Amino acid sequence: MNFHHIQSIVSNWSGGSTTQLYIYPANATLQELNFDIRISTAVIEVESSDFTKFKGYQRLIFPLEGMLTLQHDQNKAYQLQPFELATFNGESDTTGQGKVIDFNVIFKPSISPHVTIKELSNQEEYQFELNKGLVYCVNGCVEIAGEIVSEKNAFFGTDIQQKIKTDQNTLLIIVKW
Repeated sequence: MNFHHIQSIVSNWSGGSTTQLYIYPANATLQELNFDIRISTAVIEVESSDFTKFKGYQRLIFPLEGMLTLQHDQNKAYQLQPFELATFNGESDTTGQGKVIDFNVIFKPSISPHVTIKELSNQEEYQFELNKGLVYCVNGCVEIAGEIVSEKNAFFGTDIQQKIKTDQNTLLIIVKW
């Protein structure tokens, strides 16, 4: 069993900022496009933005706060409510409308990430299983594998199976692959 806190990396882009929560392999970089999977959040501070193209990758995105309208390759636009997921080709010419905070997973097609959004009520128990993946705490706090996962923190884990319980309302994003 392995479960540890991930140091996030914040960088700016033309429309706001992005916080890299996880990248694999560990020595990979976004600029070199030599990663298999990258998980991040982004603050979009402009009303209209052009998404960076990622040739050879798929993207999964959803708003954490605010509504986001996406349009790919000049096709019909669609709106995402908070925590409503969209998956699309990273090579698409994608534009976004809306000032939001979003959650992003960029991955090679050989990886099949699965996202679970789990809201735990006070004193609720949850059977937590993670073969390999990331846990991001949107709000609240919970203990998993002896580690405290608190608001806006990400943890990477492997081979974890246990019941967890929180003493407050907590919202978790779990990405498994």
